[in-house]
Amino acid sequence: MTSFWSRVFGTGAAPAAEPSMACSFCGLDRSQVTKLIAGPKTFICDGCVRLAKEIIDREGSIEGRVDGVRGVVLNELASLPPNMPRATVRKLVLAAIALCEGDAGTLRQVASAAWSAGDPEGGVLALRRIPEGDRTPEDVIAEAVHHDTMGAHAAGLALLDALDPAALSPSAREIVPLHRAAMRLAGDIARPEEARELEQAAIEFARRVLPELAIDDGYRVALEREAFLVRARAVRLAGELARAEALLREHLLAHEMDAEAWALLFDVHHARGEHELARTVRTKALEHAHPEGPIAARLRDASIGPFR
Repeated sequence: MTSFWSRVFGTGAAPAAEPSMACSFCGLDRSQVTKLIAGPKTFICDGCVRLAKEIIDREGSIEGRVDGVRGVVLNELASLPPNMPRATVRKLVLAAIALCEGDAGTLRQVASAAWSAGDPEGGVLALRRIPEGDRTPEDVIAEAVHHDTMGAHAAGLALLDALDPAALSPSAREIVPLHRAAMRLAGDIARPEEARELEQAAIEFARRVLPELAIDDGYRVALEREAFLVRARAVRLAGELARAEALLREHLLAHEMDAEAWALLFDVHHARGEHELARTVRTKALEHAHPEGPIAARLRDASIGPFR
């Protein structure tokens, strides 16, 4: 009978006359090969060793090509301009997740890129594919922030509330209260009597805590913005609309593309019954908001005076 290796690779090997002294893989007799290597209960010839090496090398090159494809998809995802259609972003996110299966570090990159590209739900999908043994409190915090960006503030809070404080890093212990305050304010859960305390906490975070955190510059900028938005929302919650407007307009001079700040300014003008200003500000907010995101959806549905 022709051996398995002969059938697959066409070696044309003849059955071994002495099985005990023949290659266990191709069946060639010791006299038909250059070298026969003995194992505990098997033999392998030099030809099969070379063939095995070729297979390993070929599979290695396939892995290399997969790595190359993974790199292309990740680069494409990271370089997407803002406000791309969600369907386009999601295709890349799902492709990246499939290519990065089981790789916690790369899945975190996918989640971050998805969030930046305006697909926080895709970011949640990536974070949830991180193997359970590799999942960290920081991954849970990131997922909570993604939910918050989706407008699912209660879901984000639930994730933060489930964290074990003892498992948090020193930086995370400082950052989680800021996220919690942001979600409570954005979700209209905070009470007016808390407004002053929340504002002071945001100011303290920006002035004292943030400069001391061991984090990268991009994250630092994001947290600085979040602290500002907490402060602005707290001032608005306290009913100090003129001060809220002043804070927001000063911020927007330097951060004109901040759709969330424009949306807050819309709320201020709307609350004061300044319909023309509210319409103008809403236009600016919609100009910079993701067209499929919660900010755009809320503003499009908002009534201004007797009209939308």
